[in-house]
Amino acid sequence: MKKRILAAGGDLRQLRCAAALDDMPGFSAEVCGFDRERIPEELRYLAEDSGEKYSCLLLPVNTSGRDGKVNYPCSVGNTEAEKLHERLTSDAIIITGGDKRQTASAFPGHLVISYTEREDFCLRNAVLTAEGAVQLALEELDEALCGLPVNIIGAGRIGMALCKILTGFGAGVSIWSRSAEGAAKAFSAGAVLSEPTASHRLIFNTAPAPVLTAEVLEGLGRGTLLIDLASAPGGTDFEAAEKLGIRALHAPGLPGKTAPVTAGEILAGVVRDILEEVNRNE
Repeated sequence: MKKRILAAGGDLRQLRCAAALDDMPGFSAEVCGFDRERIPEELRYLAEDSGEKYSCLLLPVNTSGRDGKVNYPCSVGNTEAEKLHERLTSDAIIITGGDKRQTASAFPGHLVISYTEREDFCLRNAVLTAEGAVQLALEELDEALCGLPVNIIGAGRIGMALCKILTGFGAGVSIWSRSAEGAAKAFSAGAVLSEPTASHRLIFNTAPAPVLTAEVLEGLGRGTLLIDLASAPGGTDFEAAEKLGIRALHAPGLPGKTAPVTAGEILAGVVRDILEEVNRNE
């Protein structure tokens, strides 16, 4: 019997994920929480009057609110988590990209697994995020990356993926990390360890902390392009940046915007692996 999956809300990668899962042996997928014109013809949309039950609910990042509602970024409005709960079998698994405890509270009695806590997902997603960030920089800059002084704040998965891509472009890459591990990663990548300075024409922030404060921003050049990749609210004082005349762009969730097909296929593979792992452990 096929594992029936309901993908509720999200961006284009969620739709591509559902389509990829529907093509996999042993799985069938339907979607809800999207405007109809966004949905590929091959995907089935959840019928409101159907009595169908699903053994897996797939939720994207930051969709489960504290008010008991599930937000639908690609559709008007939202829905009660309780209404989705009614569509699930008693042993259904909830796979989410959001806060696991918050999701568990909205869907009591179900096993909740977060794909954003899995290293296999995070590593692959980091590459797509880095590619999207470089694409955004190329669109916004009026100069070449080759020879450009670039600073990356954070030596995590995304930071190191950025370092590799930017080095390939011939950029002069430096990394800022306060941890000994981060400093070691910068050294192993052949990057200079440096704080962001006025000499850097392009700065990427990957740290989910307030690192680019007004004080730090005052020390940067006015022609600097700053791209903040951290989840909301980001690590930049955007109000201060605007007052200082620094271009600061907040760009979270890039894989769903710049590479939704690949991002969806990656997520589909992770969802498949999660469900197979759960099945083996039962």
